[in-house]
Amino acid sequence: MRVEGLHAGYGQTPVLPDVNIEAHPGEAIAVIGPTGAGKTTLLKTIMGMLRPTRGRVHYDGRHLNGLRAFQVARLGLAYVPAERELFPGMTVLENLELGAFRCKEQTHLERVFELFPRLAERRRQLAGTMSGGEQQMLAIGRALMGGPKVLMLDEPSTGLAPKAVAELYRQLSKLKSAGLTIVLTEQQVALALSLTDRAYVLEQGSIRLSGRSSELAGDPAIRKAYLGVA
Repeated sequence: MRVEGLHAGYGQTPVLPDVNIEAHPGEAIAVIGPTGAGKTTLLKTIMGMLRPTRGRVHYDGRHLNGLRAFQVARLGLAYVPAERELFPGMTVLENLELGAFRCKEQTHLERVFELFPRLAERRRQLAGTMSGGEQQMLAIGRALMGGPKVLMLDEPSTGLAPKAVAELYRQLSKLKSAGLTIVLTEQQVALALSLTDRAYVLEQGSIRLSGRSSELAGDPAIRKAYLGVA
């Protein structure tokens, strides 16, 4: 997946003046930056939920510009918003089944239950009655039900207790090891850099810095601004 010269925003309000990023097959990349930097806008534009004013999004040899979100999803990209957007009055199983639009759901259901055993245990429970960590598992599981090639996660640790965050990142590490391409935005920068191969620093809608995650984790400016280490 490659983003070139992307300009996007809301109405007459520009958010991303010129963004260039790329993710190679099987790679995990992080987009970090302060609140309001444009991270969510970037993912929504890639997913077809927002139309760019300029620039292009390339995926698997084709341009995604002009495609609607469901068409982008059918090509193999899945998006998990920070708000999770579950159906609270439906069961865990029903929420998962809604994600099975591309492939045979039973195969993917077994994989999701293997990755998140708690979802298997609570398959009949209403999504709205689950804890924040369980809901995040369900949101990711629903995205995986479509058999995506690229999983995009917006602030996956939002609102979760430290124990739930640690468990979530263990599962994301398993997905990465299995060869899934992962693109995530995150406020917990140390975790994001520990999971990913490369990272981009997004500030005021522009990429200010990029490189190997391990190198950025040791950068004094990154450590001071995002890791709380002088």
